Amino acid sequence: MNRRVIVERRRPWPGAPGLAMLLLILPAPLIAPGDAAADVAVQAAVDRTSAAVNQPFTLTVNVSGAGSNVPQPEWPQKTGFDVYAAGTAQNVSIVNGAVSQSVTFQYTLIPRSAGPLVIPALVIRYEGKAYSTSPINVTVTAAPAPGQGASQNRNSPASGADGTAANPEKQIFITGEVNKKRVYVGEQVTYTFRLYRRVQLLSRPGLQPPDFSGFMAEDMRPREVQMPHNGVGYMVSELKYALFPISPGTHTIGAATLQVSVADLSNPDPFAMFFQGGRNLVLRTDPVQVSVLPLPSDGRPAGFTGAVGSYRTEASLDRTTVEAGRPVTLTFRISGQGQVKSLKEPDWPDTRSLRRYETLSSMNVNNAGEAIEGSKTFKVILIPQSPGKITIQPVQYPVFDPAARRYTTLKTPSLPLTVKPGTMTSTGPLSAGVGVPAGIKQVNRDIRFLKGSFRTGPAGLPPPSPTAFWTLESVPVLFFLGGLVAAWRRRILMADPAGARIRRARRMATARLRQADAAARGGDAVGFHSLVHETLANYLADRWGVAQAGLTLVETQRRLAESGASEETIRRVRETWEEADLVRYAPAAASEADLERQAGMVRSLLDELERNR
Repeated sequence: MNRRVIVERRRPWPGAPGLAMLLLILPAPLIAPGDAAADVAVQAAVDRTSAAVNQPFTLTVNVSGAGSNVPQPEWPQKTGFDVYAAGTAQNVSIVNGAVSQSVTFQYTLIPRSAGPLVIPALVIRYEGKAYSTSPINVTVTAAPAPGQGASQNRNSPASGADGTAANPEKQIFITGEVNKKRVYVGEQVTYTFRLYRRVQLLSRPGLQPPDFSGFMAEDMRPREVQMPHNGVGYMVSELKYALFPISPGTHTIGAATLQVSVADLSNPDPFAMFFQGGRNLVLRTDPVQVSVLPLPSDGRPAGFTGAVGSYRTEASLDRTTVEAGRPVTLTFRISGQGQVKSLKEPDWPDTRSLRRYETLSSMNVNNAGEAIEGSKTFKVILIPQSPGKITIQPVQYPVFDPAARRYTTLKTPSLPLTVKPGTMTSTGPLSAGVGVPAGIKQVNRDIRFLKGSFRTGPAGLPPPSPTAFWTLESVPVLFFLGGLVAAWRRRILMADPAGARIRRARRMATARLRQADAAARGGDAVGFHSLVHETLANYLADRWGVAQAGLTLVETQRRLAESGASEETIRRVRETWEEADLVRYAPAAASEADLERQAGMVRSLLDELERNR
């Protein structure tokens, strides 16, 4: 499968300070821009034409004779490479008073399969004309087996079979590993991504998470700690994912890719990292395979609904004595470690003497530990029909315990309930003279006679006016009409889900921003930036009708440009996105200052995006 992921980063042009000084010194006639007119030329070159699978190499695209506002080259959807933008540089030269300019785009390419591959012609559209590069042939050989010491690009660390950098002296590397490689369907396996670094980051890391196909994934709480690796201390940013396999077989967790710019410690020039932008690195983990076993068929109890994990159950009544015809609440709670969200309603015991009503459920999930844990609560309303003593039988819930490798049926204790006669079930005899007109003879006790008199209201109050009467009569009609309007609107939304998603985009974004405001007031910088990223990404995904998980920053900028958004708007979106990513992947960079002001800036950015729809 070909993948194309482009993460854009602009590096300052190394000669910018000197050029600025030169422009101040030279007389204006010597650098007249009118002398710079020249034909636009586009050329592409690679640093080598042979590489191994997953071995990065560099592609350089040079555009000469154009101004500084040259757009990025257009890449086709399928190339056979993973593509990462490695920076943009501008060059200005003045020869005998004539000014010439060029723009250089650099990309890191990682081949995905062996064989002869072709870097296709790239198109640059500038001032109404299209310019293209020539295709470049690249020979890709099979990746060497782990431990054979394949040559690596200087911007990528060597990787071992487990995704760990083989050289412990590396200044920065990433790992991706699982806590177990043999699990049952529905059993949690934890994937841990770690970024180890002993060098200063010059940019916000751009992470492409692994492909978790075949699993249901839950984010766990990230952390940043100091941790040794092979006896060397590192600052480590750690991300964890709780994965629950949904089918048996061998599942492959894809490679995670991180692009980042770091200070180049090999350069003796102390100003190099300011003017040259440091080194651009593309780091990758190795894919990880997990063997998933099917749940055993032997011993599977009747009523098993797929609950896998370590659980316990409890049940209770909100009262043990109740009048007949009065409600009592039966609460069933299952808690423990596992995929709590997928737990289903239990099979309730037979309650023939009780009338049962709709079940309500609630859930509590905790992702702060080493495993997903929590509880799910089901509440059902029961109404006893006749007095007496009732025993509510145990609630049974079958589960599969992967640690014990067997099925278990969890049972709650029996619950006694005493039902007293209620006012609605009284069958006492009617007394003569109490609501019984003269001449009427009581024939049996199973008839409750109608009252002999009727009053429309409390004594002394006048009957309602016609206006009040018809106002009250119109209320049901209004409710009926409101129901028709709601049903019509629901049918419209179901007929046009894309339009419904667009219409609700701003409303959902506003709701998320309220949560971000609360995080800002509480000083939770990490939570604030996570909510800001979620707000912006979900708003744009809803507007464009795409999946939020697949919306990258580069794709966002491309779509904004195509929709006619201004460069200032695109810049604000990029800065907001990158600021949120920095805090999400490096929580130590979070600051509690000016969070409320930043929330206002995000709100104004959404207003601007809304106007550009």
